[in-house]
Amino acid sequence: MAARCLGTEVGGCDDPADVDTLAATAGLTPETFAYLRDLAANNDRVWFEDNRDRYNVHRMTPAKSVVAALGQVVEGFRPQLRAELAIKKSIRRINRDTRFSKDKTPYGPQIRLIL
Repeated sequence: MAARCLGTEVGGCDDPADVDTLAATAGLTPETFAYLRDLAANNDRVWFEDNRDRYNVHRMTPAKSVVAALGQVVEGFRPQLRAELAIKKSIRRINRDTRFSKDKTPYGPQIRLIL
């Protein structure tokens, strides 16, 4: 399924069922999205520290699963892309760089990945 949805064709998943299946396979659950919504609504250090266990379970674990799945898919046709299961590698930091931004919220309420 993942190869069909994330294969070499441009445009990604055309069938919403493919997206849902990929998300569930990679560990992206409704709780993941609930955590991200809650973080967006309560974007401060106290809330984040109080919910660090949710961060680990509902953000980091699925992020690692997605990176691992994408790494397996792309290694055959893009060997120069590396999937590294670490923060500051394929998984981007949750902390925002607010030095030059008017928006001073400390955390990004999304999962950002790079290969």
